[in-house]
Amino acid sequence: MKNILLVLLFVTTQSLALIKIIGVDCLDLVVIDSENIVCVHTLEENKKLLLNITNNFDFVTGIYHILLWRHPDIAGETYWLNALNSKAVTKEQMLNIFINSEEYTKLHGK
Repeated sequence: MKNILLVLLFVTTQSLALIKIIGVDCLDLVVIDSENIVCVHTLEENKKLLLNITNNFDFVTGIYHILLWRHPDIAGETYWLNALNSKAVTKEQMLNIFINSEEYTKLHGK
């Protein structure tokens, strides 16, 4: 990632903002809250990034942050973490489910 020359940002934990900054190897940045900013790449780059995450908890959180631009809700986080841990679903299957979801389509179009 290239250096960001100057970004001043005040974000509350309630906000979700899409900002564009020149000079960053990202298509966009998504601010999830004051501690989480996601660098938006192409879908294929995001898939590669996510599939390289080895920890299931981090993978589930990453899917929500990177694909849905929000924190996981407790029920969703628990459901998907249990599904991965029990091998009821693979990471590739989970990615496809999220990418084909109504929420993802509303955010990114198809």
